Amino acid sequence: MSVLNLEGITKHYEEADHPAVADLSLEVETGEIVGVVGESGSGKTTLLRLVAGFEIPDSGRITIGDELVTSENTYLPPDKRGVSMVFQEHALFPHLTVAENVGFGLHKLSRKAAATQIDEMLDLVKLQTYAKRYPHELSGGQRQRVALARALAPQPSVLLLDEPFSSLDERLKLDMRDEVREIIHRLGTTTLWVTHEMEYALALSDRMAILRDGALQQIEKPDFIYTHPANEYVANLFGHTNILHGTVKSHGIKTCAGLVHAEGNFKEGDDLTLSIRPEFLEITEDQRGIACNIVRISYCGRYQELILQMEDSCSPPCQITLHAEPGRRFSEFQKIRVRFPEDKVHVIKR
Repeated sequence: MSVLNLEGITKHYEEADHPAVADLSLEVETGEIVGVVGESGSGKTTLLRLVAGFEIPDSGRITIGDELVTSENTYLPPDKRGVSMVFQEHALFPHLTVAENVGFGLHKLSRKAAATQIDEMLDLVKLQTYAKRYPHELSGGQRQRVALARALAPQPSVLLLDEPFSSLDERLKLDMRDEVREIIHRLGTTTLWVTHEMEYALALSDRMAILRDGALQQIEKPDFIYTHPANEYVANLFGHTNILHGTVKSHGIKTCAGLVHAEGNFKEGDDLTLSIRPEFLEITEDQRGIACNIVRISYCGRYQELILQMEDSCSPPCQITLHAEPGRRFSEFQKIRVRFPEDKVHVIKR
């Protein structure tokens, strides 16, 4: 059952040359975490503001639960939507204690009920002993948890997160990513969040929605989008991938890198665009592998990045990228053979 439903939402700002959000339809299921990702200017934050009610769309409908909150003739203000938002800068009140910040949106509850809810939220985010402290006395991660507790305290129908980890250092981002996911899933809160950091989007989201110039490119589970991108834009959004253009022949797909194979029903003469991630390429001793030369080696910690130039290549010479295990020894100009696993070669355009 969907808690949040957007139908044909469009928002255009006068000074922009394309809509911030363009005819976008999206459903978020009960308890689901949907990550919205895209480059700067893709419409991510505008989408959150439209759901929250801070912006009014030019057209389209937004439904939260069973209630229509936005349409051509309907506009429900932010405080009536049952939506909470965690802002990029946390936006804590500096003159209020941690407990007072968490309880800020609980004015409709009795004092006793509000105090109970505050205690439960502080326990949830592991800040019970910080109740009387002020924001300036907290670390970045602690402030993030206070902001999350404040947003969750009113038990919103939908939680909105705007770049929630952007102000944290890398180590803290990893810790907070796991904590936030655990807390949201424990409460079963339906969540829509935006980020430009793909690693965190992949790890935190149940599904991901990819935006480009306000238009939805693909929405799917993270692992499916990573291995089966809908187009070149989506493929390249998650780091480097090898894009190959080829033509179907009777014995395989002829590309500038050589003859490769992909799963699917194709007919001879079809022109295809293929994508294969560097970590899916395999170095092989099999003479049927594609011959190539290592032209550059970069050590990247978890892997070595090898830039390979194909021996039997077109002009200009075809180069591909392969990620190899960090402990293996290679040298520049070394000759190796590479295999393109058929089940890892994804056709993104026919």
